[in-house]
Amino acid sequence: MSRDRCLQAICYHLGVGELDRRFGLAAVKTLAQFRQAVGLMDLTTHAEQVESLLGFSSPKARTEVHSRSGGAYQREAVVEHWRTYLPNQPQPRILWLETRAREPLVDAIREDDLRALGSQPLRIERLADVGGPLGLLERLHSYQPQVLCVPSVYTLKWIESLVRAPLDRVFSPLQLVLAGADLRVNVRTTVPVVSAGLIHRAGRLTLPGRGQPAAAMELASQSTLLELRPHRPLAGMQADETVLPEQAIIGERYELVVSSALGFLRCRTDWHVRVVGFTVTNTTPTPRVLHLPSPPEAVRLEGLSIPGAWLSAGVRQAFAREDPALLAAVVSPDPAAIGERPSRRRDHDPFSETELGRLESQAGRRHTSPRGLLAQIEVHGKVRGRLTGELAKRLDADLCRRSPAYAHLRARGELRDVRVVLVESGTFSAAKQRKVQALRGPIDLPQVRVSNDTSAPLYPSITHLPIRPP
Repeated sequence: MSRDRCLQAICYHLGVGELDRRFGLAAVKTLAQFRQAVGLMDLTTHAEQVESLLGFSSPKARTEVHSRSGGAYQREAVVEHWRTYLPNQPQPRILWLETRAREPLVDAIREDDLRALGSQPLRIERLADVGGPLGLLERLHSYQPQVLCVPSVYTLKWIESLVRAPLDRVFSPLQLVLAGADLRVNVRTTVPVVSAGLIHRAGRLTLPGRGQPAAAMELASQSTLLELRPHRPLAGMQADETVLPEQAIIGERYELVVSSALGFLRCRTDWHVRVVGFTVTNTTPTPRVLHLPSPPEAVRLEGLSIPGAWLSAGVRQAFAREDPALLAAVVSPDPAAIGERPSRRRDHDPFSETELGRLESQAGRRHTSPRGLLAQIEVHGKVRGRLTGELAKRLDADLCRRSPAYAHLRARGELRDVRVVLVESGTFSAAKQRKVQALRGPIDLPQVRVSNDTSAPLYPSITHLPIRPP
């Protein structure tokens, strides 16, 4: 069985040295023993407890682990699905638009997939290498690709905006587009847009799906050892308990948990999916999933943690019908509220006249946790009156209604008012355009993003955030 093969490879390659002493992998024989011996770990914990003990930094070590990446196990299924769109092209011309990944193994698996399709792909890693957008169009005209591989469907949509026409009308030989992300974005071309599959630095996670919806993918359960962590644990389940792929429930949302011989032991990937169906192969049901953005994280303030879903909903509900339309927003701790002390009526130190009070004063200790929220918002329409003040009051009232702890701390004066600022019009679209032209990774983000970064811009690629005065 493929799952047993993955488990044996993990225990064989990783059940040595310090990892074996910490987790006892050499004695593991079954999946149940493996799940009992190794606890679920987030990215930070996994880096500290597992990756820090592995020597994957040298080129020799990376070459060795590439042979056990698991990318070759289901490559035939991937290429077979792609070939259904290229019935008369045994060696299609492939143009690959994507910058290099931070992890070379991700690029290696993708490149091997494209080679298996029939020919060596022509790769463009940066627009600067071909002279910008116009140079890219010239390269497309001269090469006339039959297969176009892009990191996101937004990349294809951007190219269509350059030629001002559906892509298949300008480049008639084009027969297939392979996209890594944002498959639910609509484009004008009639050429099939197919998933290229999700590839993690632990190995292959998904395969191109068959049937509808077109954006659905199949979990690559034969390439890596995959588990699913429910967003909402079912009755009787612990918070960190996982289910196997065949135990998934249609309609539920899960986070992918991966283990592989590359040095990953039950690592939460922060990649999230929703199960939309099953594909039965060899009597084993395989979930068909849609890739989802990460759920909003909780924001930590002094004295409490506010769920990101509350903040996202609060920003949307703060807008009335007569207000300008909400385009995008980022909610994060207010950097101006870091280091603040609570109001004076709550600032009495019972040890102020004792030796303990003097020691604290001499040490100069300050409160470092933020005591307020900052909402950076971009709107469409004419701004009238004190819109920022009204939005701040509505958001604050909504949080007081949702969270008794927040309302209690606000009443005591230990949290400051919500601060709302408006960013310049076009900030969101311009940042998205820059990310598209960077030729890397997914582009689509939630309309309202929540971050614990006190300097979080409206979009990750923005380095300067123009803000309007209130």
